[in-house]
Amino acid sequence: MTVNDKNFPMAPGPVGGSTVWRGQQTAASDEWVYQLDAADIAELDAAAEATETAGVDILDITQADFTLPGIASRLAELRNDLLHGRGFGYVRGLPVER
Repeated sequence: MTVNDKNFPMAPGPVGGSTVWRGQQTAASDEWVYQLDAADIAELDAAAEATETAGVDILDITQADFTLPGIASRLAELRNDLLHGRGFGYVRGLPVER
């Protein structure tokens, strides 16, 4: 399947709006980077521990099960940026080694 395929038609003209970005502009800004700090990580750990303690299966976790009041607004910003903005973001600081 190619981009020009009938399932993925090319835009009829220049692409515009908030989803347009250029590498040079993106490299000059860090507004797309979401940096987590120790408090954010502790909050994620606590939410994960609470769902594990409650016996909630990972496939059944809901927002109500995994409350993140401290970083919820930043996660909402990231979600909005993914869906209605530039279409990407970078979350820095996750302890991936765990």
